Amino acid sequence: MNNLNSFIMDGHLASDPEMGKQGDALCTFSVGVNRTYKDAKKEIHEEVAFIRVEVWGAMSTSCLKYLKKGDAVRVMGRLKENKWETPDGIKHSRIVVHAERVDFLSKKKRDEVVTIDVENGTSTVEEIETV
Repeated sequence: MNNLNSFIMDGHLASDPEMGKQGDALCTFSVGVNRTYKDAKKEIHEEVAFIRVEVWGAMSTSCLKYLKKGDAVRVMGRLKENKWETPDGIKHSRIVVHAERVDFLSKKKRDEVVTIDVENGTSTVEEIETV
């Protein structure tokens, strides 16, 4: 039996992207995802979930360069469990999204178009003329 591990979300960055601690091509950030619903009494409730995202390789550089807290993104990838043990023997784990694609949804306040080639891990910035 084949298993499916696919994840897609739209949300806003809860913090600025950070470089990996080991200096490798890793970028991490959290995305806030909102949900509004009505309960049995027809009262409206809003909740937010904060999802941790890991971006590896050349795409991590683009995320570090172009994203900031509050920017809207669409993240596509898979769920991954990170496990570690502290020096005093306490075991920890965290579910994160291993991003395979990050779409930048916020309109920038600058006169540039950012193009990301996810397959090749490259980005280009083209200045546009404003009238």
